[in-house]
Amino acid sequence: MVRRRRADGEFPVIPPDMDFRPLSRNSDKILTTVTLYTDYDRSAWIKLGEIQLHERDNNHRGAWMLSAYLLDATDFEHDSAHLLKMELVGVVFTAVEYGQTRFEGFIRADDEDTFRVGGPDYNPLLLKGTTRCKRCRRNKTHPIVPEGHYVPPLNAELFNIVRGRRVEVVTGVLHQEED
Repeated sequence: MVRRRRADGEFPVIPPDMDFRPLSRNSDKILTTVTLYTDYDRSAWIKLGEIQLHERDNNHRGAWMLSAYLLDATDFEHDSAHLLKMELVGVVFTAVEYGQTRFEGFIRADDEDTFRVGGPDYNPLLLKGTTRCKRCRRNKTHPIVPEGHYVPPLNAELFNIVRGRRVEVVTGVLHQEED
């Protein structure tokens, strides 16, 4: 985590920027940038490929789950493993233009179980216990992450830094100048 001095002399903690493009699906075609707004600054906090955004069920009306799958990896039951999951509230779509969708929201602050984002070094494919599938057809084998890593483990330190913070998400077609 990084500390930068604010105008009032305080040193708030700022999470590190994370580039998950090598681990996320379709990052050669899609660029997603999650910009985090802090008290005095904003930064392109997370970069990755394809994402999903789903409104939660009726019991959680107004909450949206932002998630991304891990590239070609499954858990032991052959369900796609997630690279990240975080619940957003107050989601507002602000623009759809030039092949990109832009929306804003706030990271849900009252439930750390809905926040599953690893740190900048998070790579479940390097965990002890990650294996290659032996059941799938030849040349189609894929990694199987260890049990318990279907989603990243809770990163309480990171959650406490970003909880309740505003984010802006821009996702869409990767343009050559954005490489």
